[in-house]
Amino acid sequence: MNYSSISLTTQNNMQDTQQDTQQENQQVSIQEKILRFCSIPRGRKEITEHCGYKDMRHFSAQFLKPLLESGKLQMTIPNKPNSKNQKYIATQNT
Repeated sequence: MNYSSISLTTQNNMQDTQQDTQQENQQVSIQEKILRFCSIPRGRKEITEHCGYKDMRHFSAQFLKPLLESGKLQMTIPNKPNSKNQKYIATQNT
């Protein structure tokens, strides 16, 4: 391995780290946007559209599920997670 190979590998690693950081920051800002929007109960479709997404399944897995698991967001009908009337609200400890 020569110097230019090492330099290129280092540069690629730095770019990967920057992209990871940008994605994490974007995810955090979307989570914050969700929590602010859910100060009153909101449906999954409402939340998805408010954040500019169309694919509710991906959006739920990427953003809603982690917020639910962390306790920052809760379901209004927790014993029926797939209810068409399900809404989400930010918890007081956010």
